[in-house]
Amino acid sequence: MDRMSREDASHALEAQLGTKPAAGLSRLTEKQLGDLNQALADARHAQAAELHAAGEKAFHQIPWLLRGPIRKIMG
Repeated sequence: MDRMSREDASHALEAQLGTKPAAGLSRLTEKQLGDLNQALADARHAQAAELHAAGEKAFHQIPWLLRGPIRKIMG
């Protein structure tokens, strides 16, 4: 992750969380804030990949003839 200012790192964390970070996080260094942002982004990507894999696994339980129409509906 590129080096960013403390303010930029705080804004990025706020964007990741979707809300203002807890007050205690203001004690973190720029690097720690950056690492936390990266950890959250990595966790979200991993979660999205797992959800996609689970959806595909569930989709294969649907009878073959219904998969096309259902995929269009789920679009």
